Amino acid sequence: YTLVLSLLVCVWLIYQINNDPEEPLLSLFLILAGALGNISERLYGLIIGNQGKVTDFFVLGPIPNFNIADSLITIGIFYLLFYEFRRKN
Repeated sequence: YTLVLSLLVCVWLIYQINNDPEEPLLSLFLILAGALGNISERLYGLIIGNQGKVTDFFVLGPIPNFNIADSLITIGIFYLLFYEFRRKN
């Protein structure tokens, strides 16, 4: 289900990028890049037999493990929230 949901999110993001010039494109591109990264890792996981799981591959001591795709999504969402809060004021 997560692969299908990720694909739907990507389609929606591409629609937003093409049709809403008001949105901050950087945040949408970051979220899209992260989603595509997770999709590619899920598809690769299906090929190698780990049931399409996304693996975390950066371990930095006490900081929770993470991967680049999740980091891009998180940064994109924070940037989008910052933009929206700033635009409202």
